[in-house]
Amino acid sequence: MATVEDIKSYEVLMERLVGAYKARVFALCKQAELTPPQFWALKTIRDLSHTKMSPLADHLGLSLGAASTLVDRLVNRCLVERTTDAHDRRAVHVSPSAKGDQVLREALEAKRMMMHRVFEDVAPEMRPRLLLGLSALDAAW
Repeated sequence: MATVEDIKSYEVLMERLVGAYKARVFALCKQAELTPPQFWALKTIRDLSHTKMSPLADHLGLSLGAASTLVDRLVNRCLVERTTDAHDRRAVHVSPSAKGDQVLREALEAKRMMMHRVFEDVAPEMRPRLLLGLSALDAAW
């Protein structure tokens, strides 16, 4: 059973880790000239592959109006394309443009390199235990 001290330590560490991760992702977004919501929206649009607005809004945890505004900004920057459904003209699909794919690839590569640098700072003998602990946390959520 976890002690009160264990829970407090866990809480402090998670807040610090999430804060550090967030700060680094924000810096990467700035370098890619994206806001963090634009980065996550572009990544989600790519992951969902030619999606309608409603599933996109659900995946982003946004209202349909907020998701539409976010997509409008990405369309204006030529990072996302909107197309109408051939069978339902009311339905709109969004997908990354070639430019959006390129920007996202570069941002994700920069993110991978950042994660690589962070992981390299962990002593080699600690890495398997770290990954095991993170896997346990992932399973617990």
